[in-house]
Amino acid sequence: MAITTKHPVSAPPEAPPRETTGHLLLRGWCTFVVSSSLAGTAWVNAVGAMGAAVLVVAATLATVVLWVTVRPALQWRRLPWVGLAFVVWSALPLIWNPSPGGVAISGLLISATVQAGFIAAALTWRDIIRTISSALKWVVGLSLLFEVVVAVFVHDPLLPGFVRGTEGQTSWSAGNLFEGGPLHGLVGDAGILGALMVLAIIVFSIRFAARAPRRTMLVVWIALALFLLVRSESVVSLIAAAGVTLVLTTVLLMRTARHAGERTRFYLLYAAAGVAGGTVVWAAFGPSLIRSQGTWEEVFAHLGVVGVILLAMAMLAFVWRAWFFAVDRPRYDLRDDRPYSPLALLPTLLAALLLVEGVAEPGILLLWGWMLLVLLGTKIKQAPLVGVGPAEQSLAMERGELPRSMR
Repeated sequence: MAITTKHPVSAPPEAPPRETTGHLLLRGWCTFVVSSSLAGTAWVNAVGAMGAAVLVVAATLATVVLWVTVRPALQWRRLPWVGLAFVVWSALPLIWNPSPGGVAISGLLISATVQAGFIAAALTWRDIIRTISSALKWVVGLSLLFEVVVAVFVHDPLLPGFVRGTEGQTSWSAGNLFEGGPLHGLVGDAGILGALMVLAIIVFSIRFAARAPRRTMLVVWIALALFLLVRSESVVSLIAAAGVTLVLTTVLLMRTARHAGERTRFYLLYAAAGVAGGTVVWAAFGPSLIRSQGTWEEVFAHLGVVGVILLAMAMLAFVWRAWFFAVDRPRYDLRDDRPYSPLALLPTLLAALLLVEGVAEPGILLLWGWMLLVLLGTKIKQAPLVGVGPAEQSLAMERGELPRSMR
């Protein structure tokens, strides 16, 4: 005879896992660091070069203290050593010729490398994408708010140091939000603003594809970033957006390939398309690009041929790892049908953006571009699969990202 019972056979209900206060503070600090790097020129315009330098040194020291305190797991053998060699080489000339420009570039590279290494070791892939997304939201929102305030309340161009200016002066913001003309945003430069908006659209779209919470708000953020991109009137950024779109299409096609032969066909097709597109772009905008001093000219002027070679090798290593991180299916055992992660698209799309922008904007690859390059490059080497591996899973469990059945 069956015996009935009032006791349920399922596990008792429990509250969903929540992030600890310590992790929230850690991610908040990482968001501040990334947003400060993205909008680094805004600090220079607001508090001057010396004030920005003090902020960079203080933030770097704070991160070093956090690194010693938190002690995140880091495989020292799996670091981007070519990139580190480039940073070391940038500091060597200071021994015999400590010029202000060399000190500034070397200091920023060292600070960006330290910050990137810590974030890569302390956060999971999902946390890193979420942190970059939060930082970009601050940049997008504050840039739009800044332009509104200048246009509505100042009515004149605003110079660095919050000083009113006149037409024709190099301004922080021209205050032409409602009158037409390129917007400079919080960063004070239309070219840098355009590049940041392309990056914002990339990150927000990836999070939307990954089914992040509040997807409706992500659509709003994408629309705001697209508006600022168009109003920046940056030709280089629009070319970079086209290049990113081409790379994204290629990656998605590569993911549909069943064997190596299909990938070879796609490689040849898009190599031809890239050459044709590059020829058209060069014919249309080549003279203006030649007149602008890009990253490679800047590196050659300060670090010589060796610096250019080391930077090229660092970029090539990053592009190589980022490409296969995006196109290869996640696999660590015999199973070969695991779904692709949208998060794996960010490194290779960032590489496309930096390669195009580096032609005409020296302040991108050597500032926030270098930080993101080292951050994502280090993370690829430390955790080559999103959410897989001892480090990724232990961090995820610690933050409450995995269900109890997987702990």
